[in-house]
Amino acid sequence: GPQKLIANGLLPAELVFGHNNFLWPCQGVKPPEDTFLHMYAVDLARTPDGRWWVTADRTQAPSGAGYALENRQSVARALPETYRDLQVRHLSGFFDALQQTLARQAPTSNE
Repeated sequence: GPQKLIANGLLPAELVFGHNNFLWPCQGVKPPEDTFLHMYAVDLARTPDGRWWVTADRTQAPSGAGYALENRQSVARALPETYRDLQVRHLSGFFDALQQTLARQAPTSNE
């Protein structure tokens, strides 16, 4: 991407480019539909004074979505009446949309 945070001095270039996981081969890559990031997960913690802090973030795998699905399935089995009464939203729409997006943007066998 345009690396605006680096260009504007908000993020030190040496912090980004010096990181072991920085992917130099991806420099200048133009992804399908200009989608650079499909998933972003944040671990949050609340401080005693009520402020929120980001303690970790992930962009490589949708593990949190899997945890949410597993938690819903576990609660539905353990407490079926409560689960039904709470009208918990289904996650199938999210997973369907993710699958369709990834399939649409995946390279064809000719690429």
